[in-house]
Amino acid sequence: MVFKIVHEFIPNQFDKLLDFKKRKVIRKIVVPLALWSFIAHLGVIFAINHFQFAAPLELIFTKNYSAAIYTPFSIILLYEIFELVVVLPESLTIFMAKQFEISSLIILRDVFKNIAHFDSMSVNEHNMQAFKVISSDIIIGLLLFFLVAVFLHVNKSRKKSYSDLELKKFINVKKNIAVLLGHTLVALTLYSFIKWGFDVMQAVEHQREFHTPMKLVFFKDFFSIMIFADIFLLIFSLIYTRSYPILFRNASYVVSTILIKLSLTSPNPINLGLAVMANVIGIMTVLIFIYYNNVLQRKPR
Repeated sequence: MVFKIVHEFIPNQFDKLLDFKKRKVIRKIVVPLALWSFIAHLGVIFAINHFQFAAPLELIFTKNYSAAIYTPFSIILLYEIFELVVVLPESLTIFMAKQFEISSLIILRDVFKNIAHFDSMSVNEHNMQAFKVISSDIIIGLLLFFLVAVFLHVNKSRKKSYSDLELKKFINVKKNIAVLLGHTLVALTLYSFIKWGFDVMQAVEHQREFHTPMKLVFFKDFFSIMIFADIFLLIFSLIYTRSYPILFRNASYVVSTILIKLSLTSPNPINLGLAVMANVIGIMTVLIFIYYNNVLQRKPR
């Protein structure tokens, strides 16, 4: 009974719940949600700037209209997390690439957050520190964009790692983990939103500033869960193959996920260095994996 649920029922439910049409519907919901959240945030900033009754909200929101970009981008990032769960059964390497993409987008989102610290849209002595942070974030963001492209490019030369039967069984295992991750994502989103709302009310009530970054509210916890998910994938992969290069590759992916998680909680510029290191480890892992399989394991004639 348990075997049937794990290997048949849950994978079938995954296919039904997350087929292409339903993913398209979710995407259509995300776009207007991001748009209206952007308009709502602009409305809050307008109220802070022009109405006395909204003055307490300045403890939570900045008065710079550029800060409103941060809100829809956060919703788009949540959708990218959803896509991360969806691609898990397809390939561990594509799954890892999606994590790299999310890491780069989080850094790009920080650019929008830091722009809001400018007193005006000009660079002067007062804004110089914020300008330096924004410049480093943009440069590293572009570098990560390039490294993600390199990671996907080198992965195109990778050959299939499992037999057809092993692959089908392992895909079912990944679908089980994806379903578990999906439920965890929903629960963590609700918990983070409720906790954030409670902290906001406490800040307003006690008249103290509250500008906790969303990556510390949600993404830090999610990537902590991702570490355990990667470890589960590593363990289950041993059931279907005992290949040393596959074991090492999957273990290296766990290291990359840990570095991404550490980059979310580290100060600037250490966070940027950790994000780059995670990507470089991923690229080197795939390159060595391909070299090992294509050259070292080639049978002599």
